[in-house]
Order: sequence, then C-alpha cells, then structure tokens
Amino acid sequence: LSPLETMLNEHFENDAIKATLGCWTLANFSKMSDIGSGIYLTVLTGIHNFGVKRPVGGTGQIARALAVCATTHGAEIRVNAPVDKIIVRNGKATGVALKSGEEIKAKQVIGSVDPIILGTKLIEASDLPRSTHMQLEALKGNIAPINVVKIDLALRKRPTFSGFGHENVHPEVLGGVTLPESTDELRAIEDLCAQGTYDKKKLALITYMPSIFDRTLVPDNSEGEYMYINACNVPYKLSEGRSWENHLNDYVDGAIDTVERYAPGFRDLIIDVHAVAPDQFEKKYNNFRGNYAQVNMSSPSELGPWRPIPDFGNNKTPIDGLWNASAGSHPVPYLNGWAGRIVAGEILKILK
Repeated sequence: LSPLETMLNEHFENDAIKATLGCWTLANFSKMSDIGSGIYLTVLTGIHNFGVKRPVGGTGQIARALAVCATTHGAEIRVNAPVDKIIVRNGKATGVALKSGEEIKAKQVIGSVDPIILGTKLIEASDLPRSTHMQLEALKGNIAPINVVKIDLALRKRPTFSGFGHENVHPEVLGGVTLPESTDELRAIEDLCAQGTYDKKKLALITYMPSIFDRTLVPDNSEGEYMYINACNVPYKLSEGRSWENHLNDYVDGAIDTVERYAPGFRDLIIDVHAVAPDQFEKKYNNFRGNYAQVNMSSPSELGPWRPIPDFGNNKTPIDGLWNASAGSHPVPYLNGWAGRIVAGEILKILK
C-alpha cells in the first residue's frame, strides 16, 4: 500500500526507469505520491512473469468470439437496445426494462457495467438499502479526477525513435515506448493535472504499436503501422470553465510534438488521428468520470472480494438474482474474463 514513488526510490537508482514505471500510475488513476499507488507494480510483475496474450485482429476479436460461442449455444444478442432500469419485485431482480419501453424477463440478471452506474442509474433508489447508497457515495469520492486521453493514429510507415540516441532499435522495443524521461518532469505534469490544466510541451505519454506484432491491423502489403497513445495524468475536467471539446485538438497537437522530439519526421507519417477526451470516454462507455478501470486499485477493499464495495462483494448485490460482472467488480479490472467466469459459475449452480 506504499506510494509508488517510495517503492521506486527503494528499489531503483536510474531515474529514467523510475519515470517509466511512474507513468504506469495511469492504470491506477493516481499520482506517484498517492497512498496505494505502488500496488500496480504487482500487475507489472505478473505481466513480466506470465506475459500478456493479445488476440490477432485486436481486442474486439474477444467480443466477437464470445458472441459466436453464445449464439451457437442458442443465445440471442440484442444491440442498440439501451437498458433503462433493472426490474425488481419483492427484493428480486426479474428482468430489465429497455428505454424503448419493452420489458425482458429473466431468472438471473448480470450487470456488466460500471458498479457506480449500476447502483445509481439502473436500480431504483428504494430497491437498495441505505448502507449501499452510502458505500456508493464513498466510492464516488475515491474515483480521482485524474484521467487519460486516448489517441489512435494510422501511420504511413514505422517511425524511427532516433531521438533516444539509438539508430537500430529492435522492433519489439518500439511496441511500447514511455515518455517522459525524468521523475521531476512527471511530478510537474502531475501538479498541473491537479490544477485542472496541462502544458502541451510537458506531457506523459505511453505509445504502443501493436501492428508490429499483428499485421492484420494494417492493410495487406502495407508498410504502415497502427499506433495508439495513452496520455497519462490528464485532468478529468479543465479549470476556468474550459472544455475538452475546445482543447482536445490542442492537447493532441502537443502529444504529436512530444513524439516528434524522439521520432523525427513522425508528424509527416500520420495519415489520420482519432482522439477521445476523458468526458467523451465517460459518455461513450458509461464509466463514472471516464475511469476505464471503473474502480481504483489502491486499497484492500478495492482489490479483494469486497471490490468495489462490501454490499457488491463477491460479484453479488443486495438484490437477489442481480450480479455485477465488470471491470469494477471482483477480482480485478482489464480484459481477463475473471468476473464473468465467476458469475457464470455461480449462476449455473443456481439453475441446476
């Protein structure tokens, strides 16, 4: 539960390594000095020891494979059918009501959404005990106003990061490049974020080029690359009444200039750019404050069976027949399938 900064100072001497790992606090939506921010190093340790599998064609292929499996076994998948609320009768979930007015009955209901959204927008307040409302309000307060800007880029060819002083860098190294180079620079970026602003000349970026390993992400026989950038320590809301709608292009311009410093000619390689600001991420994916992990990972209650709150612990809710299987539920966030597997196993026991 120590701050990441403390752990880095204890175990590393090279400041560039510290800054690289410091950028990964974005996964915890926290600052290096925040209590509990060091816990993400355990995730990096697991990645180092066991590796990470990425499906050919991108992570969307996971959803497509699950859809094929489900429909093959008789499931019906509805899209463009937003849910208005969970139907609860006598303390038991009996189905969902769509915004169209249609009601769908079910013996068991799984809320695969942000637990804050589930508990505050999809369930009638009277259907949850007071303790749950209090826990959800406390959880809201723990979601830091620190976020990311996601930038996707189509490139004509692979950039050369000669700015690091190495001309012949192995392609695998370019799969993930972390900026900035010093912890002092990262702290300055964190301080600006806390003030609700940024300096486009001082940005903390992690660039990824998955097309180096997966050529299905680019056209056949193309020299191009697909890159995406996670810009770390970005304020959820800008100060002085400014909006991301009016400043996103400026931020993206600064991010491109930052990469250009290390990869001369990078800007000329860009075919197209698509960026998503924190508030846009919140609206598009219905995550509270745009937090893609939905719930932080900086305390035992946010990582153990009580994740995200005691009343939603072990993927259950106070409502009989209503489950939460999402990034914000037990056991951990990100693309791993654990929450869904746990809930599916429990429901199969009930239905047998």
